[in-house]
Amino acid sequence: MNLNDGDQECHLQEKQHLHDVLTFRSSSCGIFSYLSNPYKWPYRYMILFLICFIRFGCNYLYDIPGSLEGVIIEVMNLDTTSYNLIYSVYSWSVVVAACVGGFIVDKFLGLRLGLLIFIVATNVGQGIIVLGLTTNTYWLLLLGRLFMGLGGEVTLFVCDALTSLWFGGGRELSFVFAIIAMSNRLGGASSLYANEPLYNSLRSVGDNTHRLGYVFLIDMSLSLLGIIFGGVIFLMDKRAERCIIERQLTNKKKRSFSLKDLKSFHLNYWLIAFTCAFYYSAYYPLVTIGQLFYSNKFGLSTNEANIANMLIYLVTIIGPLIGLVVGFVGFPLLWGLVGNTLAITMHGILALSGGYSYFPFLISPFLAIAYVLFHTTVYPSVSLVVDHDKLATAFGLMISLLNLGYSIVDIIIAYIIDNRGYFLMEAFFIASQGVGICLLVILIIRVALSGKSKLLMSGCEARHLEKEAKEM
Repeated sequence: MNLNDGDQECHLQEKQHLHDVLTFRSSSCGIFSYLSNPYKWPYRYMILFLICFIRFGCNYLYDIPGSLEGVIIEVMNLDTTSYNLIYSVYSWSVVVAACVGGFIVDKFLGLRLGLLIFIVATNVGQGIIVLGLTTNTYWLLLLGRLFMGLGGEVTLFVCDALTSLWFGGGRELSFVFAIIAMSNRLGGASSLYANEPLYNSLRSVGDNTHRLGYVFLIDMSLSLLGIIFGGVIFLMDKRAERCIIERQLTNKKKRSFSLKDLKSFHLNYWLIAFTCAFYYSAYYPLVTIGQLFYSNKFGLSTNEANIANMLIYLVTIIGPLIGLVVGFVGFPLLWGLVGNTLAITMHGILALSGGYSYFPFLISPFLAIAYVLFHTTVYPSVSLVVDHDKLATAFGLMISLLNLGYSIVDIIIAYIIDNRGYFLMEAFFIASQGVGICLLVILIIRVALSGKSKLLMSGCEARHLEKEAKEM
């Protein structure tokens, strides 16, 4: 039956009114009604702000030992191997915790409750570390880092899963993950620069052992704030259940997910996971050994090498701008391919360049841009190929794979540097990211042959789909 213009307008008005009544009804009006509507951008971006702070805090706490390496070794009378074990305990616990934690969140807890519980676990770990430092007990320090690995990394990927649910259906995904990447890098950079001055400012507080413990205790305020912010996210997300049916099913309905469902993960998911593993295995290890690499190969002073290495972090400040461009243009996987190709090119230049001292300062910003292009497109694509009730497990499996890769690559790189030199190290990085490019090309071909997908959709098409979804 054909409707005239008046009937169509009336029908649309009735449809919109029914949609508003069913999805959202506020007892207040005006600005509060707008701000408290989960369909409006302030509500979603408030959740994003809280998530960014939690991630900032987790990365800040993770890097505290790195900012006080010399102090910890001196005060606790450790050798280099014992100090490195502080990070190794964290990394190896993550391999297990991320996988098992993701399953527990999907099967039993849900994202909201899982976020709160694992933030608390992170606080427990930080508290044990404070106790271990103030009593100069090394095994307590390791136990605390173990708890932080169990809680902190699960907290991070649960945040990723929540972000994917709130923004994964639209063109904003690259933008919000760029903001998250920026908060991660700022958290790590802030920790590296803030804690040694904080330690020096506490000279009047007891002996060095207690001073070190007080630094970690003061920093613990970030994780305590994380509990508060996690509680706010819990309440905001629960409130949104009344008007976002899909999220209600994801969080409120009893989960039937089981380990057998891992077989249902699409091949595209595994291609994304292994692509990320091979890409990041050439990114984070370079940051780890960057200071020595730039000093030995390019003749930079320690301070200059630190600045060149930190540019990889600091340039991610422009990440949100890159995310906006990617979201507007679309075709996220192609942008990821550009980022991966750019990274390989920069590694090639580092490998083949002479000892020109300005090269690290030129290359590091491009490595940061490559990271942003890849991290804001390929990594969050998991949310587009996995069912929402399996997101925590999917991100957890990928994080386990990434950390396993870091642990293995760190050993390989240490051997290569000691026995073969930096040229072969860069050749290894190029080979690793080259495998990532091959996997990414296979993924792009599979997606292109399968028909329409947001993974290879233009920004215009994505905006059109969003508009249609809002009108339904």
